[in-house]
Formats: sequence, C-alpha cells, structure tokens
Amino acid sequence: MEKILILSDSREDLLDRFKPLIDQIRKSISNAYLIGVFYFKNYNPQIIDNGGLFNELYFPTNKKKFYNIIKNQNADKILVFMSHTGAMNDVQIYLMTKFMRLKNVVFLRRNLHSLKEYLKTGNDEKNIISELMRKEVKKSIIIDIKIYSLFLLVFLFYCLGKFFFKFRHREKNKKHKILFIRLDMLGDVIITYPYIRALRDKYYNSELTILTSNKGQAFLAEQQNLEQTPIYDKLIVWEAPWHTKRFKLQNIIDLFKMLNILPKLWKEKYDLVIQPVVVSTGTAFAVLIFGKRIIAIVAEVYPLARLMKRYISVPVVIPNYKIYHLSEPLKYVIEKAGVDAKAVWNHIEISESNKNKIYIRLLKENYIRNRPVFIINIGAGHQLRRWSSQKFADLCNRIHKENNVDIIITGGKDEIPFANDVEKLSDSPMINLAGKLSLSEVAGLISISEIIITADTGIMHLAALVNARIVALFGAGLVTFCKPLCDNYVIVKHELGCSGCGDICFVNGIAPCMEAIKVEDVLFAINKLLNSSHIKID
Repeated sequence: MEKILILSDSREDLLDRFKPLIDQIRKSISNAYLIGVFYFKNYNPQIIDNGGLFNELYFPTNKKKFYNIIKNQNADKILVFMSHTGAMNDVQIYLMTKFMRLKNVVFLRRNLHSLKEYLKTGNDEKNIISELMRKEVKKSIIIDIKIYSLFLLVFLFYCLGKFFFKFRHREKNKKHKILFIRLDMLGDVIITYPYIRALRDKYYNSELTILTSNKGQAFLAEQQNLEQTPIYDKLIVWEAPWHTKRFKLQNIIDLFKMLNILPKLWKEKYDLVIQPVVVSTGTAFAVLIFGKRIIAIVAEVYPLARLMKRYISVPVVIPNYKIYHLSEPLKYVIEKAGVDAKAVWNHIEISESNKNKIYIRLLKENYIRNRPVFIINIGAGHQLRRWSSQKFADLCNRIHKENNVDIIITGGKDEIPFANDVEKLSDSPMINLAGKLSLSEVAGLISISEIIITADTGIMHLAALVNARIVALFGAGLVTFCKPLCDNYVIVKHELGCSGCGDICFVNGIAPCMEAIKVEDVLFAINKLLNSSHIKID
C-alpha cells in the first residue's frame, strides 16, 4: 500500500474538481491509499460526501490543524496541487509546505495533463509553481495596496457626498425611483431579466431605471418593445471598467471613469439602489450613488466589498468558498426588495406572430416547412470556450446523416468567418444565419427548434429562457455556477480539474477541456434529450 497525501486549496465543489485526478492516480497506482487535505481558512465547509473518492478526507480551517494533520499521516508521497491562476490559499499552502521541510513533496498544477505527465515521467512542476507563487505574492501585495488606496479614495468621496447630500432637499410627493445595476455580460443580463420583470410588477408605480452595458441593452431594449407593458422607464448604457477589464487590477483612471458617471445618477435622487453582482468594485459603486436605501451583494472573498459593507443599507453577504448559481444573488437581493423570488417565472413565451415571422424568414433560406429544426450555435463568450470548426462540421454531417432535419447555424456578427468555415468544412446542407438575426429573432428561432447545441454562452441562457431543449458544451466554466435554468438540458463536459479558470488556460492554443469533447459525446446527449420528455444532466 502506497500512502499518498493530497494537499490543495478548494471550494465546496472540490470532489467534482478532483475526481478525474483521483481516478487517474488510482489507475496508475493500484495500491494507492489516498488522503485528501483541503485547506478552508476560517471556514467550516458544509458536509461534503466523500463518495468513496478518498480513503480519508480532512478540512483544516487554520495553520495549526493543517500542520497536525500532515505530521500525523507519515505519507510516502505528498502531492500538492496548485491552481494555475492562483487560488485563494495557494500561497499559504505553498509556504506552509515549504516551512515543514517535508520529504517526497511533488508540486503540480491542478489539471489532468500535468498529473499524467508526472505519473509518466516522474517530473514535477516545482519550478513552474515556484514562479507562479512568486508572481502571486507580488500580485497580492499590489492588490492590497490598490484595494486600501481605492477604499480610502472611495471613503473620502463617500464622506464628502454624505455631507453634501445632507443638505440636499428631497421633493415631497415625488415618484419613487429605483436603480437596478446590471453591467456585465449578455448571459448575465438574460438571467436577470425575469427578476427585473418581477421587480417591475412589485413596484409598478415606481420609476425603474436599468443601468446596463452595451451587450445587455440590446436584449433589454428588444424585450421592452415586445412586452405589452414597459419593463423599465429608463435605460442607461455604461461600460463599467471592472467588467470590460475582467481579471485585471483597476487603476486610478478607472476610478475616475466610475466617478464621471456619478453626477448623472446623483441628480435622480434614487430611493432604492439594487446591485446584485458579486464584484467588489460594483459594491463600492452602488454605495457612491447615495441612494436612500441600498441593497447590494457583499462577497466576503473580496476585501474591498467587506470594507464597504458598513455603508450599505441592506448588505447581502456571500460567504467565502460558496459555490452558487448566477441566479442566486439575484434571488437574495430581490427578496430583500420585497419580491417573492419563488414566484419569479424564469421563462418567456414567444408569440405565434413572432414564430410566423421566423418561418417566413427561413422559407427565404430554402427551409422546408414542417421539417424539424436543429440549431447549432457556434458562438462563444470567449475564444477558449469555442469548439473547433472541424468538430462542428463533423457534427453537422452526422446529424444530417442520422436525422431528417434542417440544420441552422447561429452566431454573432464577429463569428461570421467562423460560421463560414464550418459551412465550408461540412458536406451537409445547412442554413447559415450567423450575424443575421436580432436577439429576439434568435429567441423565436429557438422556440420552433427541436434542440439547440451551444457552448456555455449568452445564447445558452436565452435558450433556457425560452425553455428549449439544450445540449451545452462546457469547458472552462463551472456548471454549478452557470448551468441553464430550464427543464430539459444535458451538459457535455470533460472535467480536467481546472474548470473555473476564468478563461485563462494553462496551455496555449485550443483549450484541452473543449478539445476533449468528442462528436460522439454530443450525439449521445442529443439522443438522450430527444428520447426523454424531462431530463436534466449536469
């Protein structure tokens, strides 16, 4: 028996992340006795069912417990897995392991490819990890300096603002005003739409303003035109630097860009400001709007958000390590605003007139009336989440060979060249509508289709809103975080232990997680959906 200790930082989804790694170790070392030690600093995780994955499993919550568990194990080998993007406690685990001067320690990036290479050659990634930790320490110092500098500046503006607004006269009998902030990606805005609609129904006499991004405004504006009653009264479009520069440190220019829009919002004198996004800069921004009442998410993982908590009327705290779905923070804030989140209807109905418009459009593209429609959405929110053009083409060929259906390709304007490549590589007929449809037309098209095959992107969430049957190809994204909110879907994913990387891959070129998805995997998922009336497979 070979006693192997596995050390890592993790979250509540640790078993999903580590299953492929543990399976590979047991495949290569038949007599392995595996002990998992996962560091949850100052946090007791909920009961995590081992499921037979490890022989023993421990969750130390401080350094002392961490040291004691490792000393008492007397392991033959210690595998230390680190995130290639820098996880919450990676630096501490690295330093604690070095401090203990342990023998037979192997440092690896937490992914299946690194593990396989080690098991095959015996070469670890000590030098790579050492450089990663050096950069992480440097980045942490810079982040801390920027966070506290930003907090001091925000605090200064907050104090000045409070002093100024203390003397500001609020008109009596004025209309109650609400500002709802949703500044990020299209898929996030689509998921948010039912909650905005529920907020509108609750506060039908109030003036509701939505502050959103360019990507979000197109969808909201289209829905406003389609709905019988207005969803909002005003729509303000603004590109927030903390969303346009995702995973980058904000600087003083970004701060002044944020401050530049505030005077426009101050003039409105909002009675209620709602900020439902787990982003610390967004939390600070909501505070500086100086609404009479502020409901905002406070993610404990972000120091700036924790510092701003005291200035929020109704803080909604997201604890460290929690794995949640995109819709959960929305439910929390909407409930604090007095809306029954359980009553929120997450689907929309497409009118018969809109469906007929889609049929007319398809007939112009040589569509055969009454033939079933399969949609293949080739778009992706990030290049690393896109399947290859050759695999899409092969999938089209197999679908056409095995089913009497019309294949329709969809995608955004930026994806027209990619869609054209798929069409050229495929031997089967298809209708290429990439870049030719509005979002409402895409929704109408999805509503008349048998099934949609798509990457983890905004169109997947649009398909869920229409309650379509979805085959979703997942790579870098976390399934728990952004799976479709509908009745019938199958997730196709090959976990490599590194999902949730924020679209920062550990290799150059095609992401291994997407490359691992085979045409046969997708065909199997399609058949599962077509042969079942109700199915959800994550």
